[in-house]
Amino acid sequence: MIDIKSFNKVLKSTWVKKYLDNDNHGKWKLLFDSELRDLGGDVIFKGNLNKIDLAKFVHISDAFTTEILKIWSEISYDSNITSTKNLLSLPLWQNSLNKPIYYKSWSSKGIQNVRHLMKDADNFLSFTELKERFDVKTNFLVYHGLVSCIKSLRNAIENENEKKTQNFQYFL
Repeated sequence: MIDIKSFNKVLKSTWVKKYLDNDNHGKWKLLFDSELRDLGGDVIFKGNLNKIDLAKFVHISDAFTTEILKIWSEISYDSNITSTKNLLSLPLWQNSLNKPIYYKSWSSKGIQNVRHLMKDADNFLSFTELKERFDVKTNFLVYHGLVSCIKSLRNAIENENEKKTQNFQYFL
């Protein structure tokens, strides 16, 4: 027997796949575009929002689009950062692992993931390097606020890995 609620969620989540498909030029996508413009358009689906932040920070008048976003957040939200590699691939925008934000000027210049703010796996671009590399206009406090959030996430990963190592050594 098919679970109707699960089937409905899967059916509605396919709208996201179709919306993100650049080869799909359906006019229905204009509805999503207009509703999601202030949230970054397709960036919101590429983010990592949980249901709580979605309800708190995302206000859309269209009930259908709201329902699609709720279902998508149930399916796609990931609260675990397992490695530095995973951290570097995290989306900067609309991410519940820090305060969900979206800087249109940064996003339009190609800054999408944590790795775009990094020189290498351990070092961040300086404020000046970021401005020069991406030709983005921003201020010092915005940049350092975002870097600070990422450093906090990185420290959380390192602390969790250290605890796992200590627990493993305890059993040896």
